[in-house]
Amino acid sequence: HHLRLHYHAEEESLARRLVVFADGACDEFDGRFRLAPRHKIPFLLYSAHALFQQTNATPDMIGEGTGGLTELIKGRVMLPHTGSWQRLRWVTRHELTHAYMLEKVARVMHEHHRTQNYLPPLWFIEGLAEYCGTTWDAEAEGLLRDAILSGEAEPLTHSDAIAGTVLM
Repeated sequence: HHLRLHYHAEEESLARRLVVFADGACDEFDGRFRLAPRHKIPFLLYSAHALFQQTNATPDMIGEGTGGLTELIKGRVMLPHTGSWQRLRWVTRHELTHAYMLEKVARVMHEHHRTQNYLPPLWFIEGLAEYCGTTWDAEAEGLLRDAILSGEAEPLTHSDAIAGTVLM
């Protein structure tokens, strides 16, 4: 297994189902990122978004629009269950992509004797997570098409202007 799953006792059935799905995603990512994790990924499952927002596992405030979180330093993945299995699967893949990317970047930087504090730009981090977390999506394609045609799309060099928005 790739994960160290933490959950509330009342969520045991969901946790058992999720760990099978997430472990399969990790098997896929082992090959995609050409890396096997050295340690189990801490994975915290919350039975409701309100519990996720109130967690003390991170010092930062978690907003209502946050669907999941992967800590940069400890590499913990934190997810709330909103009642939708489809959404939980998508967010699980998205956040596990972040965990794998962080591990891959750290190993490459270490191998090349570079500073460990490097992170790719946010557009790359979120783009990779969406690419690995989803399949083709007509709604997302329509959103991008509308952003380009309306002039709302920003060049990659100015992506800070859309940080925290769906356009990122």
